[in-house]
Amino acid sequence: MIEMKRIEKNNTTLVLGLVLIAVSASPAHADVFYFKDGRVISGQVTTEHEKEFEGVKTTFWNVQLDSGNLMQISERELTGRNGHDFLSDAEKEYTEKIQSIKLETAEDHCLVAHWCASKGLSALRKAHYLQALDIDPDYKKARSGAGFERDRNGDWKLKDEVRGKEMGKVRMGNIFVFPEDIAIRRKQEKQDAEMAPIKKKMNTLHSAVAFGRSEQRRNEAIAKLRQIRDPREANLLASYMLDKRRKTPANVRLLYISILSRFANSIPALTNASLNDEDQGVRSAARDGLRALNARGSVPTYLGYLSSPNNATVNRAARGIGLFNPKEAVLPLIEALVTTHKQKQGGGNTNYNVQGGMQFGSKEKVVDVKMNNAAVLETLTAITSQRFDYNKDSWYAWYASQNAPPVGDTRRDP
Repeated sequence: MIEMKRIEKNNTTLVLGLVLIAVSASPAHADVFYFKDGRVISGQVTTEHEKEFEGVKTTFWNVQLDSGNLMQISERELTGRNGHDFLSDAEKEYTEKIQSIKLETAEDHCLVAHWCASKGLSALRKAHYLQALDIDPDYKKARSGAGFERDRNGDWKLKDEVRGKEMGKVRMGNIFVFPEDIAIRRKQEKQDAEMAPIKKKMNTLHSAVAFGRSEQRRNEAIAKLRQIRDPREANLLASYMLDKRRKTPANVRLLYISILSRFANSIPALTNASLNDEDQGVRSAARDGLRALNARGSVPTYLGYLSSPNNATVNRAARGIGLFNPKEAVLPLIEALVTTHKQKQGGGNTNYNVQGGMQFGSKEKVVDVKMNNAAVLETLTAITSQRFDYNKDSWYAWYASQNAPPVGDTRRDP
C-alpha cells in the first residue's frame, strides 16, 4: 500500500508520497500514475484498452489500487509522455531503505533527506526536512534544508521571502516579485484566462482533424477551422503544424497552410514550414501562402538561411527570396551561388578481392565539398536579368559596375 501523509508547516503543504512513501506491503512492480491535477496513484494494471473519446483515440487503464479497489484511468488525465511509468531505480532503492531504518528524531529525517538529495529525489528530500521540523521546529539543519532562514528579527522565514523583502520585492501568491512586475503578471494571467477556452476549442478541433477516426466529426471540425477569424486561433493552428513531438499528417498540414494564408501573423510559421518541412508539397504550399500574403517581411529570414550548412536549405531559402525578387538580396545571392559544405566520405565495408585476400574499406572522413546552387542562380537571374552562370568573379564585377559611385569630371576649368 501507499501511505499518503499531508504535512502543513509555515504555509508549506507537501504530500508525502508525491513521489512515493512506501511501506512493506507495496509491490516492487507497481505502476505509478501522475495526474495533471497533482495526484499520484499507484497500483497494478489489470487491463489496458483503447477507445474513441470525443473523436480521439484514447488509452484507458483498469488499475487495482493497493486498497483493493478498481479504478479506470484515462491517458488524458495524466502528465508525461507515456502516461504512466514504473518506479525509477532510485525510488525502488528508497522504498527498501525506508523499511530498514527507524525515523524517530529530527536528525534521522535529515540524514534520509540528505540521502534523497544525492539520488535526485527532491520531493522526498523536502518532505523529510519538513517531518524533521514537525519533531523539532528550531532544528537548524532541517530549517535550512527546507528552505528557511532567519530574518532581521531572528524569526524563521522562507529564504525567498526574506531575500525578496531585502530587494524590495512583495508577495504575489506563492512568489515574490518587484512591484512593477505585478501589473505585467496580472495582464499575463488575464490573457491566459482568455486563452484557456480558445485553446480547449482549438485542441478539440485539431485532434478531430489530425488524429480522430470519425469522418463526420473530422469534416465538421474542418468546416469550423475554415471559419476562424481570430489571429490567436491562427497562432495555435500554426503551432500544431510545426509540432515535431506529435507530428500532424502532411495532408492536414496542407489544410492548415491554406487557412493560415489569410493571417498576417502566420508569416513566421509559413516561412518556417517553407524551409524546414520534410514534405516538398507542404514547403511549396507554404511559399504560395507567403506569396498570397505578399509577405516581404520573410525576406530577412530567407537571407539568413543562405549561409546554412545544409545545401538543400540554401536552395529552399533562394526559392523563398524568389517570391519577391528583392534588389537587396542580389549580393547575398551572389555569395551563395557556390557554397562549401561538409560531407562524409569513405568508411566502406571490408570485402575480399578476386585473389582471395581481404581488402579493407577506407576510413571515414569529413571533407569540404563545393556545391553549385541551382535555385540561387535561378533567383539571381530573375532579379537581375543577367547571366553569368556560377562565375562569382563575373557577378561581382557586374555588381560593382552597377553600384559604384559616379565619377566626377576631373578636368580643370579653362
